[in-house]
Amino acid sequence: MKKRFSIVLALVLLAGLGLAAATPVLAGSGFTDIVQVAAGQEYTVGLKSGGTVVAVGYNDFGQCNVGGWTNITQVAAGAGHTVGLKSDGTVVAVGNNYYGQRDVGSWSGIIQVATGWGHTVGLKSDGTVVAVGYNGTVVEIGVRNYTTGGGQLDVGGWTNISQIAAGWGHTVGLKSDGTVVAVGGNPSGQCNVTGWTGITQVSAGAGHTVGLKSDGTVVAVGDNYYDQCDIGSWTDIVQVSAGWWYTVGVKSDGTVVGVGDNYQGQRNVGGWTNITQVAAGWRHTAGRRNDGTVVAVGTTVIQTVTNGIVDARAGADTQVVVSGTATVVITRHTSDPHATAGGYAALGSSDLFPMNKWIDIHIDNISQLTETQIKLYYTNVEVAEAGLDESSLRLSYWNGTAWAQCSLTGVNTAASYPYSGYMWANLTADTMPSLDYLQGSGFAGVGYQEPTTPPGGGCLIATAAYGTDTAKEIDILREFRDEVLLPNSLGAKFVSFYYRTSPPIANLISQHEVLRTVVRMGFVDPIVKILIWSHNLWSARGGC
Repeated sequence: MKKRFSIVLALVLLAGLGLAAATPVLAGSGFTDIVQVAAGQEYTVGLKSGGTVVAVGYNDFGQCNVGGWTNITQVAAGAGHTVGLKSDGTVVAVGNNYYGQRDVGSWSGIIQVATGWGHTVGLKSDGTVVAVGYNGTVVEIGVRNYTTGGGQLDVGGWTNISQIAAGWGHTVGLKSDGTVVAVGGNPSGQCNVTGWTGITQVSAGAGHTVGLKSDGTVVAVGDNYYDQCDIGSWTDIVQVSAGWWYTVGVKSDGTVVGVGDNYQGQRNVGGWTNITQVAAGWRHTAGRRNDGTVVAVGTTVIQTVTNGIVDARAGADTQVVVSGTATVVITRHTSDPHATAGGYAALGSSDLFPMNKWIDIHIDNISQLTETQIKLYYTNVEVAEAGLDESSLRLSYWNGTAWAQCSLTGVNTAASYPYSGYMWANLTADTMPSLDYLQGSGFAGVGYQEPTTPPGGGCLIATAAYGTDTAKEIDILREFRDEVLLPNSLGAKFVSFYYRTSPPIANLISQHEVLRTVVRMGFVDPIVKILIWSHNLWSARGGC
């Protein structure tokens, strides 16, 4: 092949985050017979018809430890804590309690619960509201350094409330007359709901508030940096949900619409049908179908498996083969997730370029895991568009400061429609990266390529020295390059450096006959003779 080195795709667990897949697949193997779904920060919770609860995803605070819950009638998922309303009006909670957001043990007479970043809100049967947790300023939401105010717990004076919603740093209440109240941080006007009327449901995001009107239209106020409030054209909506920087709505025909941030594909809901309820989380969206199953897109937990395969090819072009037991979370990014940290430029050289296939793999608990193989699938079109040599494709990982090639990686070029092959990397306790990297030390995916080989695929300086790219001496130089240098990471970098720096030198040589002779006899010919003499030692065609 005439094109040069490698695409390298990388894997990285974003620091402190559970990562997942931008793919419309089931949220988890236990998500059947679901009557309500909730989406938190990198995890999903489902309420089953029998009153039990399932949860999958990032579990750093124990927010998914809901296996023992019974008699639950509603669930809510926050940044790191999960709340469940019991049929007797009491409330249970698991997960992060740094700000006292789980201190709901004394609550009674509750008919609905809502969770924000660090606070929990409960609606009582008499229309009043209680709240616990953090009541101050919230800063640094995502990468925007967005700052809210405080006062999100100041709901003591509310009355005649019929529904509540909790955002990142504000709280919203729908009154029985269809008007709305709100308290908390208001830097973008997310609490400016005083004039709303005819509202039947409210939802709160990071910095915006959404209201569903009785006629099926929607209103929104607050931060609109990602166009998350551009819902003016929506009609026939029966339910809305505000995510961190985006908004989704269920239509009366069971389809779903969305506006706002789509960095992780959290708005890729266009093909959904038969949806009865949606939940917008931080970077993923979950939808309940009318048959009690769940679909999800964006930063989404795919599956908990034992000696099996998590298949996210539908939206992330990825499979993860698990030896042992693990809950695998996959994310597909549309651009370099470490661009603000230097991205692929952090390699310190320009010999590698992105293929625009970026994924994250996260496995929270590796204690029952012995080996993982990650497969990233590609098509011939993607290879051609990136200008890559298919045989040189590899996976790399983010080591905290730069992209680095996985120590046990390769490519399988066997086509399986619609893919042309896949890049793979095996992770064990002894590889680099090791299994430890899958626990949240900061991973992401990225692909790289080497610059394209000049026409003829030969050595520029040798071509200039011999005056043609068909000289037999150049053939052995090509062979050494392809069989020895390119398969080796250091050799590949040398080849890339050579093709970046040699064109002006080759141009100078080609214009001076004396210089061509000197370079050919004093430089190229000796190298060719050494390669011919040692051919049997390095060539796959050189014999035993």
